[in-house]
Amino acid sequence: MTKKFAVARLEEIAFKACYREILSNLLLCPEHSQPHSVSMNSYSSLISQNPFLTSPNVRRFVRSRLNYHLIGIMNDEIRKKFIGEFNENFYSAEQKPDIWVFLDCVLDNSFTELETWVAFPEAEPNEKFVHSICNRSPSIEKLKFNFETVGKSKLLMDKLQPIISSLSTLTHLTSLSLYHLKKRHRGLLSCIGTSCPKLHHLCITGFQILNEDIFALMLGEKLNQFPDKEKIEDKNDIINLKIMPEALSPFCFTLQHLQLEDLMEEKPKFKKSCEFIILQRFLELEDLKEEKIKKSCRLYPASVALLLRHVPNLRRIDHNSSSVCSAIKLLYQILKANQNLGSNHTDISVKDSKDQTHLRLPSPLMITNSPFSGVLSLTSIDCVNIRDEIMMKAIGRMCPHLKEATFSEWLHTDAITPGQILFILTTEWPKVEYVTLIKVSRSYRQAILLGIGPQLSKLTFVDCELIDLADLVPCMKLEVLRIFLSSSLLLPSENPEEKYFPSGPFLPKLNRLESDICLGSRYSHLFEEKDSLTYLDLECCHVGTKASNISNWNEMTKYWQRLHTLHIRQCTGLTMAGTKSLSLQLTKLKELSLPRWMLNSKDERNISYDLKDSFNKGPLKIHLKFESTKSSLVCPYQNRMKFLYYEDSDKEISSRDSDESSNFGEDKGSDVRSNWWGEESDYECSNGFNYGYGYDYDYDSDSDYDFDYP
Repeated sequence: MTKKFAVARLEEIAFKACYREILSNLLLCPEHSQPHSVSMNSYSSLISQNPFLTSPNVRRFVRSRLNYHLIGIMNDEIRKKFIGEFNENFYSAEQKPDIWVFLDCVLDNSFTELETWVAFPEAEPNEKFVHSICNRSPSIEKLKFNFETVGKSKLLMDKLQPIISSLSTLTHLTSLSLYHLKKRHRGLLSCIGTSCPKLHHLCITGFQILNEDIFALMLGEKLNQFPDKEKIEDKNDIINLKIMPEALSPFCFTLQHLQLEDLMEEKPKFKKSCEFIILQRFLELEDLKEEKIKKSCRLYPASVALLLRHVPNLRRIDHNSSSVCSAIKLLYQILKANQNLGSNHTDISVKDSKDQTHLRLPSPLMITNSPFSGVLSLTSIDCVNIRDEIMMKAIGRMCPHLKEATFSEWLHTDAITPGQILFILTTEWPKVEYVTLIKVSRSYRQAILLGIGPQLSKLTFVDCELIDLADLVPCMKLEVLRIFLSSSLLLPSENPEEKYFPSGPFLPKLNRLESDICLGSRYSHLFEEKDSLTYLDLECCHVGTKASNISNWNEMTKYWQRLHTLHIRQCTGLTMAGTKSLSLQLTKLKELSLPRWMLNSKDERNISYDLKDSFNKGPLKIHLKFESTKSSLVCPYQNRMKFLYYEDSDKEISSRDSDESSNFGEDKGSDVRSNWWGEESDYECSNGFNYGYGYDYDYDSDSDYDFDYP
């Protein structure tokens, strides 16, 4: 264990030394240094190589040195690690070469994906930035640019536009992400469609997308040809527009995924969705005008409808509002209107009308009243209001390729009944396989599960109250079940802890379960005693009994033989000694996460050292970490006092670690135990404590223990 750990430390030291040498070599050339950069007082292998330290010579030397030492798989891994180290120390490092210089030396043809900053703080972007990427890594397929540090001057558009335009040389580029763009940089959107004609995925974050931005993406620089473009405001004008193919940006025919919202983890995103639903209900309850609702969204559904109409392969739009569903509803209503009126199509550009709601645009680029085929390529939709009959029918008939849907329940003036929902889902909807229910009431949930439950392979409950697990019996194909946020289970008034046994098989294909709630003694056995499980992530696990002990846990091993991931944040009856016995019987286990309070006792921590040894010496390398609960869940089976008590003081821990680490030389990092509690531990631990309600470590409120063995 100690030798392997020492080898890992030596590898890390060697990597850091090599990385620092690269920076030292590059900073010997004055033109590579950033303004106000501190000179590098460290070893450079170039000091005695060449007295003429010109930029091309320095970069050529660094490249050749890397090419000589890095070969095969090691080449790919180490180069990617260099890029990651440069990005991670972007703010903190005082000595930095220009971004384009570093990329020019480290990148090679092995890169197919790259994430990088665009410019240093208070510095202008360099046009050589993209040229370095194109020259060294012409096979790049996925590119992610971070614009967070780009200055505030509007004049920087002259520097930024060539960066986007230069992407045309990356002929394999199919995915482009522009993070943290400022609204003053929205002019870049008109360059994307032409510079990246083969994009499948486009992500834009940092500012609120408006209708004008949709037009800029679709038309590019051709938008400037329309003198009356400022009149494109009325939603009827927008949705009736038909843009001729030759006027569209090239990527309109290849784009499959458009992301117009900030990146975030799934649970925070669900929370945001819940907040949006509450806002919509408030707006409808207060009978606010449509204009006020528009201001909360800013991106009109008509603009999204125009986008859907002209991007035939678009499969998903990520936008934190209901604009996509409302756009489908608009297209459906226009389709029905066209069918009723017949094909009476005219060119509005030559129509002589004084009505200001009509557009007079140059022909033949735009015409109006053109028929719509009525079929979209969307495979995923969020914010589907199950009470809106027209919306439900529109999605069912216009999205035949739909595989994933997120249902929510908003107030609606002409709300349909659960029975009508059941009829629409069974007669008009495609074979949806992944469903998320956000704040959906019990009667509508029952209708959904009865209608499409037998075909589901993934089901997620978010903030759903009184979930009746008996409703899941028809879901015979379900493989993934997730219960998140403030959801709750339906319990009978009499004998609520009595075990429930359904009349038939219960989720026979379930292999993944994630739960933020306590499943209770009534339902726990349905999931824990299931031999198909490979992934378990439970906020609360007590093996179905208040007085559970290690024998109960060992009994579970006969069901968990396929399990490779086990995350538990609260439990009863499990100790560190029992964990060792449990894990040795789970032969396929690769990742184990346990409650952090299990380290409260000094004896338990001592056992955990041996547990790590056994994990490292075993045939499988198990990734071990300890997590504290981030939920407000209060389980009656849990003893809350165990979260408050800690035996050792900081002094005792420090003393013990110091004595033990002295056996391995002066470097305290050479022993696992000293690093477990050390401040710079590879295992993300800390020796600080916070004696509030419960107990936590104050090293990083968002990070958990992470024991990853080489």
